[in-house]
Amino acid sequence: MSYYNLRDAETAKHNSNHEYILSNPIRVTWKKNLKELNALSNIFIKNLDTSVTVADIDSVFSQYGTIFSSKIAVDESGASRGYGYV
Repeated sequence: MSYYNLRDAETAKHNSNHEYILSNPIRVTWKKNLKELNALSNIFIKNLDTSVTVADIDSVFSQYGTIFSSKIAVDESGASRGYGYV
């Protein structure tokens, strides 16, 4: 989705991040050129409790820098597999 002005985009990002669409949490980020990202900047996280959410991960890791994306791996039923990425 694109917005005509920056203020609308900032409002949507701030208010929509970690909301749910069809029972799935969404992550709203700024568009990035993937070719410019450093492949060595990803972190693998394991032994996550099934109650941990993407918002929880973002809260912990955002104190170390700007997060481009984060994800918790889930099975077919949507249950956490106990690991994720930042």
